[in-house]
Amino acid sequence: MNKNLRQLSIAQRIQLVGDIWDSIADEQSAIALTKSNARSWIDD
Repeated sequence: MNKNLRQLSIAQRIQLVGDIWDSIADEQSAIALTKSNARSWIDD
């Protein structure tokens, strides 16, 4: 794990993950998830 991330508290890391997740959800139209590419992610 990145040393910089370890300097954050657990609460700060959880908040960071939440913020990242929210930013991805805000741009979900940019992610074209189809059955085909979802299967390829699962199979990897």
